[in-house]
Amino acid sequence: MADVPLEEMPESELWDLLTDAVGSYKAEVFDQLAFRHRERGEHLQSASLWEQSATENLSVDNFKYAAQAKYRQGMAFGAAEVFDQALDCFIQAA
Repeated sequence: MADVPLEEMPESELWDLLTDAVGSYKAEVFDQLAFRHRERGEHLQSASLWEQSATENLSVDNFKYAAQAKYRQGMAFGAAEVFDQALDCFIQAA
């Protein structure tokens, strides 16, 4: 299972991975789930997942990827027309 790239895993398996994943790997799983929700137009769900990715990245002092996740969260909020939260995310990402 670990040899299969996250991009190729079924979504149900990604959700299962979150049980044991930690740190940067867990953030990558959240990112993959967020990308999939975004592709389906589920912008608020993707925003929530990117928030969790940012939190996970911050927990391991990975500030670059935390900022990227906050930026993507802002983009998701913008797509959902929740502009005040989008702006907050962009400011936090800066």
